[in-house]
Amino acid sequence: MRKQIAIVLIFIISITLFSSCKNKTTPSNKPIVFVSILPQQYFVRRIAGDRYQTEVMIPPGMGHSDYDPTPMQMKELANAKIFFRIGYIVFEDVWMKTIAANNPGLAIVNTSIGTDIMKEEESVFDPGNKAISHQHNDSGIDPHIWLSPKEARIQAKHYLEAFIQLDPSGTKFYTQNYTAFIKDIDKLDSTLRTELAPLKGRKFMIYHPAMTYLARDYGLQQISIEFAGKEPTAAYLSKLVDVAKKEHIKVVFIQQQYDTKNAAAIANEIGARLVQFDHMAPDWLDNMYRLGETIKNEMKE
Repeated sequence: MRKQIAIVLIFIISITLFSSCKNKTTPSNKPIVFVSILPQQYFVRRIAGDRYQTEVMIPPGMGHSDYDPTPMQMKELANAKIFFRIGYIVFEDVWMKTIAANNPGLAIVNTSIGTDIMKEEESVFDPGNKAISHQHNDSGIDPHIWLSPKEARIQAKHYLEAFIQLDPSGTKFYTQNYTAFIKDIDKLDSTLRTELAPLKGRKFMIYHPAMTYLARDYGLQQISIEFAGKEPTAAYLSKLVDVAKKEHIKVVFIQQQYDTKNAAAIANEIGARLVQFDHMAPDWLDNMYRLGETIKNEMKE
């Protein structure tokens, strides 16, 4: 009896290990593409459908300023066809040359080319009425282009062109998907313009200045708590409190990926609400609608 049980257990373990190994080594027969951040995965799927296996370099909950790829990711890059970089995040500044050197056959597509990028000194309202730098990267460029429908249109074109070049036989398929995606972006843009129009000229406070392009597009202005990519000093926090009171700011936005301590302290000092949002959410379109609705509801008089 024990012998029979042992045989059955060995059989079950063998089947489990075989299935596990099979799934691990060949998760799909689809060609692989890599992206830097989660929202890009949405762009890939909107243009290419399920024709590709999309690998996201920076996992949920991780920041793009200090992430290092795992050995498994570096190995998997050798099997990838394309790497879509967002443009100017720190992770890419640090790792892209190494990735390109180790994978000479990998097509690297910079989706920020052609976008109306902003220097960081243009992107943040400074309590002292002078420009300040937040040092997202060595280039001095604010990288958060994916939170702008205007820039998203340009990014989408890069995905379309890359997939057509990789797979010319799918041109009609990719183009149809791209057209449908652009229509959705246009509808989003129209909705945000309508919803945020009453707030034009208003200022809002945010921990990490991720809404740079969104604020520019719809006539808003962000005041950042984070200073030069670091936690604010006591003196700077004092300035922020004075400005918040002067500007009658009643909401402080903070991304889910950041510590709420300093943002909560300011919110408490000025009697403002602390509102979380996720600038790296995987469902880009739904998240943009949610963000617009949140801004409209939280900033209204």
